[in-house]
Amino acid sequence: MRRNLVIGYGNLYRKDDGVAFYVVNRLRRRLGQQPLDPDGSGLEELGAQTDSIFIRQLVPEMLDTARHYGQLIFVDAHTAANRQPLACIRINPAQGCSPLTHHMGPAAFLVWLKALYEHEPSGYLLTIQGQNFDFHRGLSAAAAGRVEWAVNIILRLLAHTMALEACKERRPGFMTRGSRSPGDPGVRPVPLPARGGIPLQEKQRSCDLGQ
Repeated sequence: MRRNLVIGYGNLYRKDDGVAFYVVNRLRRRLGQQPLDPDGSGLEELGAQTDSIFIRQLVPEMLDTARHYGQLIFVDAHTAANRQPLACIRINPAQGCSPLTHHMGPAAFLVWLKALYEHEPSGYLLTIQGQNFDFHRGLSAAAAGRVEWAVNIILRLLAHTMALEACKERRPGFMTRGSRSPGDPGVRPVPLPARGGIPLQEKQRSCDLGQ
């Protein structure tokens, strides 16, 4: 069964920019794992079916770690007022990437993972709207209220992966989009999140577990 890596990134010392740290730690608790210390990344504790880390930014050095996982879930803060407070998108590497520098986005990360290691994991980006980016630790009330919701989304994505893997084991010819051969009742997995933003209202129809 494929392994999963949740990659939270941001600046823990700029309030809501570090919301991914709190999401990662809440996820680790839900999975029965030890939470990270403020100065820890989790890179020294890899080896589970689902690993989670928190880093300052995506860098090329992370590619060698990511190539061992079949699914990557990126978690970050966003500041756009015209976007959903919490959105989950399926990453499309074909959206383009900038030249290889010390900093890259999730789409560029997947492009270089394929180019350097011939590895193509599935990828999702979960973004959480922040309101306060002052130079302090901690979260605004709004961002703090979205942490548990974000964790629920991640857990549902992991459940999707498990359902798909189970279907593939039962039926080697299983199509991930839910198609099946005539007369085969099969098992239909929960639909995966579509490419593009997931509206806040579509809690049960997308990758959100709901409250």
